[in-house]
Amino acid sequence: MEAQSQIVESFKNQTIFLTGGSGFVGKVFLAKLLTVCPEVNTIYLLVRPKRNKTPSERLRDIFSFSCFEPLKSKWPNFQEKIKLIIGDCEKIGLDIAAQDREILRREVTIFLHAAANVKFDQSLKLATYANVRAMREVLALVKEMTRLKAFTYVSTVYSNCPHSHIGEDFYESGMKAESLLTLVESVDESVLDAMTPSLLKTWPNTYVFTKCISEDLLKREAGDLPVAVVRPCIIMPTAREPVPAWSDNFYGIIGICVGVLAGVIKVMPGKPANPLHVIPCDYVVNLIMASVWDLLQPKSTVKENKIAIYNHVPPPENTCTLGHLVATINKIKWVYPFSDMAYWFPLFTMVTCRYWYAIRAFFQHTLLAYFADVILTCLGRKPIAVQQTRKISKLVILLSYFTLNTWTFDFHNVEALWDRLSEKDQKLFRFELKSLNWDDFWKLSIKHGRQYLLKEKLEDLPYGRKKVRVLAVIHYATCALLLYLSYKILQFVFGFMF
Repeated sequence: MEAQSQIVESFKNQTIFLTGGSGFVGKVFLAKLLTVCPEVNTIYLLVRPKRNKTPSERLRDIFSFSCFEPLKSKWPNFQEKIKLIIGDCEKIGLDIAAQDREILRREVTIFLHAAANVKFDQSLKLATYANVRAMREVLALVKEMTRLKAFTYVSTVYSNCPHSHIGEDFYESGMKAESLLTLVESVDESVLDAMTPSLLKTWPNTYVFTKCISEDLLKREAGDLPVAVVRPCIIMPTAREPVPAWSDNFYGIIGICVGVLAGVIKVMPGKPANPLHVIPCDYVVNLIMASVWDLLQPKSTVKENKIAIYNHVPPPENTCTLGHLVATINKIKWVYPFSDMAYWFPLFTMVTCRYWYAIRAFFQHTLLAYFADVILTCLGRKPIAVQQTRKISKLVILLSYFTLNTWTFDFHNVEALWDRLSEKDQKLFRFELKSLNWDDFWKLSIKHGRQYLLKEKLEDLPYGRKKVRVLAVIHYATCALLLYLSYKILQFVFGFMF
């Protein structure tokens, strides 16, 4: 008789409350949970109210994504398990109606807080409301729940990025949540924006700054609550499930890869030898579910009054580098090129000097964008290249902190949790990264990314391959022409030297 999954058994008859269910991690979590744990009792989803949208329409919108197709085939009636709670993590009391709050208070046994504002360029006010005030309001609700057995918070491994080595511990944030909230709620937003650089100090953006303060608040207020903190590194498309290489956003590295293969990003700051700490989304979801299972154990392995923290990063022996990613993209562009989205020949490099980057970006990004807008205007089309290039340049600069610096991490708790899983659960809930083949992962991510994100069909690949060859000829011919013109200009100006 086949052994039963302990994790699946632990979720049986549980009532779950999920924030961030409409986000990337939330969708993959729902797809996984409902696929392998059909005997879960109820899943309450916190969703923002939308004008002219009924709860049933909101539910239909959430489950319209392709990541839910395997689930729909296996369990057609899965939506019977889902109930929407109208609210907003950025509002006082999570903006949940009193009767809904009472239902959650009486019924919920597992609380997963995965909602966050992950925009690096978000104002401090909005980031504080989304990450810090939300944590305060979530903890207030958690403490009211009479049947709660597990609370898992999804943070980020970069919440303490001013430290070069990050352990599975809490760190001082430099500012308490209470002080930040008082400041944000009492100061005019324009004044707060002016103060932000001095408040951030060594933090590169408001996202990681407010995440660190959220963790500190959790540490101080959790008391004897059954709590785990999952800290993933940069979350990438799925590796295996619910479907390979699925993603629903252009954030971070994904946005860079799309920009490179479209031919609009030619250069960015970065050290090729630096490790690239990325992780497939389904691995993160599996760790989240395993962390809940561990909290549900009668004799939890978590020490009394100690919150379990899981730094989810690839081990040093199986971490790809930025240089490896660049080389992989430059190879894959011939195999899985973009069709409609290819604007110029993809040729990508990283430079360590910010000044050299600025010079190259001016010639390879800015000037080309103005040239493209001139052509678009002549063709009677709306000039958008300069506007899009500015957005891309902003993304590149925001990410440069993470491509020019490097960190080391402890992940002993992750390894220990993996070792505690049964063989059955290690197959069903894989989250260790020692055996992940990164070459295969990048190939699948780019192959299917053009399908899921850009809506380009695999049948268009022959056209895309032909197009990239044509763009290559145009690119190198243009380079040769520019070199020749440069030579002729120099010859004219310095004729006596030739």
